[in-house]
Parts: sequence; C-alpha cells; structure tokens
Amino acid sequence: MNEADPERSRHSTVDGARSKGPGPKGPEAKGPEAKGPGPKGPEAKGPEAKGMGGTNPDDVPFAPDVDWVREQRSSLQYAAVGIQFGLTISLFALLGRWLDGRFGTSPWLLLLGVLLGFGGGTYSLLKKVSSSAG
Repeated sequence: MNEADPERSRHSTVDGARSKGPGPKGPEAKGPEAKGPGPKGPEAKGPEAKGMGGTNPDDVPFAPDVDWVREQRSSLQYAAVGIQFGLTISLFALLGRWLDGRFGTSPWLLLLGVLLGFGGGTYSLLKKVSSSAG
C-alpha cells in the first residue's frame, strides 16, 4: 500500500489492487442484479399473477381459531391454580418448621402450617373454579 496517498490506500485491497466498488447498474449489470423484480401483468407467473402480492396460502403459518385459544387459556389458568395450591402449602409448612425450631415445639407448628396451607390453597382453588365456571 502507498502510505503517501491516503485516498488510494483507503480503497486498496490487501495486495495493493483497487477495489471495484458495488459494480454496474442498469442494462450493463450481470447476474441477479440484472433481473430486477420480474414481469408484471399477463406474463407474470405464480402468486403475482393472481394478485396475491407474492404470498402463497400454503406458506401462511398456522393461525389458531378462537375456540382453541380459549381452551389453552383456561388450561393455563387451571395450571396456575395448581401451582399456587402447592406453593401455599409449601410456604405454610416452611413457616411452621421455622417456628418449630424457634420455639422448640416440633412437629406441631409444622403440622399446623401444612393444615393451614392446605385449607388456604383449597379455598383459593374453589374460589377460582367457581368464578370461572359461572
């Protein structure tokens, strides 16, 4: 590369030759650049000829219907209720275990925590199911 001429060295390649740039455009172009968007009107083939704008109905991804979406949404709501039920029991059990260690009443507060968690989880589950059913 020529260090004295910064303009020339900026456009030079590794071996010192000048780069060609983007290439010709228009009628002298060769390769995919020369083809352009393709024919329009009666000589067009494929989806463009049908006025579909290049979209093939077979290429459109699956679009779920409304009933399927409702079923999935209700399934996820019940799954969330189940997770909430398990977490409620677990948190009350951990609280009972911690209180047992603090007061030396093992295993009574743990059992009380499990029972309270089960009761609270059941109440929440029944409330959710009855509100979504009605």
